[in-house]
Amino acid sequence: MFKSYASKITSFLIENKEINQDDYEVYKYGFEVLIAFIVNIAIVLSIGLLFNKIFYSIAFLICYCPIRQFAGGYHADNHLNCCIIFAGIYVVSVFLRCIAEPPLVLCFIVVETLLILLLSPVESVNKQITSKRRRISRNRSIWILLANVVVCIVFLWVQPNNSYIEYYLISGFLASSTMIAGKIKLHFASRKKEGASL
Repeated sequence: MFKSYASKITSFLIENKEINQDDYEVYKYGFEVLIAFIVNIAIVLSIGLLFNKIFYSIAFLICYCPIRQFAGGYHADNHLNCCIIFAGIYVVSVFLRCIAEPPLVLCFIVVETLLILLLSPVESVNKQITSKRRRISRNRSIWILLANVVVCIVFLWVQPNNSYIEYYLISGFLASSTMIAGKIKLHFASRKKEGASL
């Protein structure tokens, strides 16, 4: 579905001479990613509306998306699985919010810190990045981490009962946790590639 819509949009732009035919694949992929991103956002906001947690959904997205963009993490094999996993992660964040107390949230930020410092950025199996891009992504993910640490300090010492901040911090923990799954997938993909070349 995503590829079909992306193809139609790209073809429309080529027919109207807005882009060159040579750039078809680049724009098609870009629109695929954009459509998947919009669908993911819509799913999380819809779940938030359904359970009367729209502002929690926004807090989740504000923290989760920047970390995933720059720190990387697990990438599903297709857009449908991506949407299902993203929705599942949001549901997990709602569950964790129900059981989270300030000490547990502090543990979350410690784990997030360790994962980003040790693993960031985690590349996609199908999309390797240059050393320059890797350095930029790592620096940005660390800046985002520092912002989250500041938010955590505010949460623990100024507003320990602020549920929105709890959602924000839990989201950062979950976003960084996907880096583990991403590393595992990358490891097995590399081993499979090495086995195929023997």
